[in-house]
Amino acid sequence: MNIQTERGRTAAPDWTTSMFASQRDDFLRSLGHIKRRWRLVLAIVVAVVLATTVIVFQMPPRYTAQAKILIDPRSARFLEEQTPVMPGMLVDRESIESEIQIITSRQLAARLVDRLNLIENPEFNSALETPSIVNVGALTAQIRAYLERTLGAGGSAEDDSGIDPKARIRSKVIDAFAKSLSAVREGQSRVITVSMTAKNPVQAAEIANAVSEYYLVDHLDNKLAQRRRTSRWLEQRLAELKTAVAASDRAVEDYRRASGLFQTQDDFGRVQRLDTQQLTKISAELIDARADRTHLEAKLREAEGARPGGQEDVPEVISSNVVAQLRAQETRVTQRIADLQSDYGPRHPRLIAAENELVEIRTNIKKEIRRIVAGMRNEVARARARESALESAVKQLERKTADQNSRQIRLNELAREAEANQQILEQFMAQTKQIAARQALQEPDSRIIAYAEPPVTPSWPKKQLILLVASLGALLLGSALVLFLERVNSAVRTESDVEEATGLRVVGVIPSMGRRRSGASLTRAIVKHPSSNFAEAMRSVHTSLLMDPSGTPPKSILFTSAYPGEGKSTVAACFARAVADQGLRVAIIDADLRRPQIAKIFGLSDKPGLTDLLTRQASLQDILHAETGATLCVIPSGSKKSAAGNLLAGDGLAPLIAKLGEHFDLIVVDTPPILVVSDALVVSRHVDSTAMIVRWNDTGREDVLKGVRQLREIGANIRGIILNAVKMRDYAGYSYGKPNAYMRAYSRYYRS
Repeated sequence: MNIQTERGRTAAPDWTTSMFASQRDDFLRSLGHIKRRWRLVLAIVVAVVLATTVIVFQMPPRYTAQAKILIDPRSARFLEEQTPVMPGMLVDRESIESEIQIITSRQLAARLVDRLNLIENPEFNSALETPSIVNVGALTAQIRAYLERTLGAGGSAEDDSGIDPKARIRSKVIDAFAKSLSAVREGQSRVITVSMTAKNPVQAAEIANAVSEYYLVDHLDNKLAQRRRTSRWLEQRLAELKTAVAASDRAVEDYRRASGLFQTQDDFGRVQRLDTQQLTKISAELIDARADRTHLEAKLREAEGARPGGQEDVPEVISSNVVAQLRAQETRVTQRIADLQSDYGPRHPRLIAAENELVEIRTNIKKEIRRIVAGMRNEVARARARESALESAVKQLERKTADQNSRQIRLNELAREAEANQQILEQFMAQTKQIAARQALQEPDSRIIAYAEPPVTPSWPKKQLILLVASLGALLLGSALVLFLERVNSAVRTESDVEEATGLRVVGVIPSMGRRRSGASLTRAIVKHPSSNFAEAMRSVHTSLLMDPSGTPPKSILFTSAYPGEGKSTVAACFARAVADQGLRVAIIDADLRRPQIAKIFGLSDKPGLTDLLTRQASLQDILHAETGATLCVIPSGSKKSAAGNLLAGDGLAPLIAKLGEHFDLIVVDTPPILVVSDALVVSRHVDSTAMIVRWNDTGREDVLKGVRQLREIGANIRGIILNAVKMRDYAGYSYGKPNAYMRAYSRYYRS
């Protein structure tokens, strides 16, 4: 997603810009590597091109002859339209690719090899060729045959001991023939181009025409055979269809007879309608019966659920004439009893008789009520029985209808199957008659529209194309080799190498002045040529080393390196000389007591020096040798030979540096390589800062990192790294962008 800037412009995310910038830098860096080693790339290209040229001009020319075949779809279309029920048995009008596969098939190649007797042709039988340096193909075949004989079964999946040698040779000839033969379709047309490649142009044309003619003959034979197979298939299919039609007709009649179905569909429809009407009527009666049963059950539940004596209020009881009569009798008797009680005593016979009559009437009322309830139960039972009978009738009628429908459906299926078989039979009978009428036609589906002619110019080798591809390949190979060499090379070559390995900055780049220049000549050159590139580089180192963010420049600087031979002593001496030429008082101490070089550079060999002072054999005035108008004083290693480690670890070095600091503006100390001995680590504790000399394109990153790590472990103040003996032209090639332009400009300046 883009980010909107303050001005309303759309800016890409930082990570996108960084990614593209990194890819660009990697690309430019790779180009720089290739350009710097262009001689190696050019040598590889020249060697490959020369070798390719020799090989190409030794290759025998090969010629390609072409014949053209037109696939005519007319007869194929007839068969396709007349027999659509036979997919896969006839030629598809669009299957040009299938015809190409037939032309280039191994089967067709084998037949042509035998027909043309190509086993005796050296063009395809490499065993008949005499191997020579010029005949690369024959020589390769001979080598392959030798390896197969030597390796035996290990070279192939089969055991050649059980194979006929003639059969093996024939198989190889067929392979060679198939390899030289090709067929392609011309665009979207129905034209197939048959190509044959051989050393002899006449032979190439003859074989291409032979392949085309044999394809047509073989295609016609296959067409006739196909028609015969088609006829046989149709006859067989007709017999099968006739049998199937007869069987299906019998199945229809047998099923109709066994199921008792009607002869016509109208009869079946009429009976089906009657059944439907009857089912509708019975269903309506069933609904009424269910309603009656429900009503009766409700009244019965009401009567049975009434409280004791409450059944007299049931509508059926109230509406009963018998109950009404008994109620009337009960009323009269009750009135009579009341009259008798007022006239007679309680034990009067007439009163007792009346009471007994009342009890009998009430008993009869209860009996009548029970009879009415029992009748209601009987009505409910009859209603339930009627409902059940109607449900049974409905289910029976439904089963009858469903069964009849199912049998009729099955009968219809059998009838349709019989009808379909009859239609297929009639279709096949018509097709059989049409194919039989055209059986005599033997028109080919293809024809040759252009015979091959002997080519005039060879088709192989394409010398210009091969040389171009070889040149490009050699260029890529050379570039890849250069990039590989650059990748496996761990030497320090750029400022980024130093920063990535150590985290320190490069404080100076000293140009290479040639290995033949001695340290003494270089120090003198600074005085004689103060405006030279070398002197300017030393002054630049001085500026970088004395710059301090705190504002306090170092008073003493130690120079060391990872290994011997990196030029630390020469750099220290030249640095001291360049600083002294700027008017500063400088003292340089040769603390490399094992391989001292400062005395040789300044011509002070065998002069008293540091060892004499530390062993108390000389005073400071004795070992201090003035140079360059007393602005530069040199303290050599000394003439006294003793254990360097013990002397430097003593208590004499620190007072010396402190004393010199009172009289000099800058003290330069040269020490042994840090990865060889520990003297530099001992001395670094007595100086303000340390500078490490790294020989450009020689010292490895890991070595530089080890030296820096040792210095950091003892707490040394490392000011930076100085790249020494830099070839400015090559150094510019490791940079890109603006740094590249800068380094190129100054490389010309340094060479002036």
